[in-house]
Amino acid sequence: MHRSVGCQNHERSISRCILACVTALSLALSACSSAGPRRVSGDRFDYNEAIARSGKDQMLTNIVRFRYLDFPVFMAVSSVITSYSFEGGVAIGGTSGLPEALGGDGVSADANVAYAERPTITYAPLSGQEFTRRMLTPIPVEAIFALGQTGWDIEMLLFTGINRINDVENMSFEVAPPPGDAEKHQRWQEAMAQLREFRRVVELLVQLADQEVIELQRADDGSSIAKLVFDDDLGQEFLPAVDELRKLLDLAPEHDVFLVTTRMTRRKPEEVAIHSRSLLAIMSFLAKGVETPDVHLSSGWVESLPTLNEEDGASNLPLRIRSQKDQPTNAFAAIKYLGHWFYVDQADLQSKAAFQMLLALFELQAPAGGANAPMLTLPAGG
Repeated sequence: MHRSVGCQNHERSISRCILACVTALSLALSACSSAGPRRVSGDRFDYNEAIARSGKDQMLTNIVRFRYLDFPVFMAVSSVITSYSFEGGVAIGGTSGLPEALGGDGVSADANVAYAERPTITYAPLSGQEFTRRMLTPIPVEAIFALGQTGWDIEMLLFTGINRINDVENMSFEVAPPPGDAEKHQRWQEAMAQLREFRRVVELLVQLADQEVIELQRADDGSSIAKLVFDDDLGQEFLPAVDELRKLLDLAPEHDVFLVTTRMTRRKPEEVAIHSRSLLAIMSFLAKGVETPDVHLSSGWVESLPTLNEEDGASNLPLRIRSQKDQPTNAFAAIKYLGHWFYVDQADLQSKAAFQMLLALFELQAPAGGANAPMLTLPAGG
C-alpha cells in the first residue's frame, strides 16, 4: 500500500524542521562550550578594574572620614568566584488529522539556549589584631627607602611617612587641634613652621643623596637600614648643604657615620634617630588637605582650620581633596559623603602621586603570603 504524496511531504516537512532545530541547538551548545575561555580576558580585567576602583574609593572615603573625626573602616576583597551555566533544549509539537479550518496537519519546533553568570564576592573586614598590625604599626624605615629606590618619589615618601628625624619633627598628624591655652591660629602657624623645617631636612637629604654625598646603608647581614654615611671626601660645592643638614639635625661634626636608631632619649653622638609613621597616622596627616564645604563648617560638623595659602604652606601639603555639591566630571577618584562630593582632580599630579603612594603603603602592610589577595575563578565549560 502506497502512502499519498501529501503524507510524504508532511513527513519531509517534519524531518526538515527537526533537523533545523537540532542543528541550531548543536551550534549554540558548541559555541557555549568554548565561551568559558573567551570570558577569561574580559572578566579578568573587568573584575581587576572594579577592585582597583573600589580600593581607591574606599581609601578616599576613609581620608575624608578622618577629616570629620569619623573612624575609618576597611573591607578587603578576599575572593571573587564566578560560575557560568549554559542550558539548551528542543521542543517539537504537531497536529494531525484535524480539519483544515482548525489547522490541519502541522508541525512546530523550538530550540532555546539559556546562559547564567553567578558571581560570589567575599569581603573580609579589617579588624582586631590584623587592623592593629596593618594600620597602627609604624611602617619600617627600610621599606620607605626601598620604595624610593624603585622609582617612587623619595621626597614625598620621607615627607609623608617619616614623623621625626632627631629633634626635627614633622607636622603633627592630628586632624583637629586639641584644646589648650594657645590660640588656634598660633598653634597652626607653629605647625606650619615645623612643617617647613622638616621639609627642608628632607630636601637636603634627597639632594645630597642624589649627588652621592650621603648614603643610607644596610647592615652587613642585610637585615635593615643601619647607617647614614657621609662621604669623607666632599667637594667644596657640597659643604654649605652638608653644614646646614648637620646643623638642623644636630649631628656631631666629628662623625661621618651615624647608626640609625629609633630612640630619642640618651641618643649617642654617633647615632641618628628616625621615627616612621603608621598608616593611620599618614592618613590623618593627609586628611589636612581635605577641603570642607562652608555649610559643614557653619553647621559645626567639622573642625575648621586656617585658610591655607602658598606663604603658610599650602604647597607643602602633598594631597589636596576638593569638594563640591555636584558630581565632578574629571576626577581621579571621587566619593559622596554627607551630601557633597569629595574628589582628587585628574590634573592634580602631586595629589595623585600622594594618593597612589598611600595605596602602595597600604598594600605593603598587607599580610605575608597574600592571604587576602583577590582570587578569580572562571570555569571553562565543556
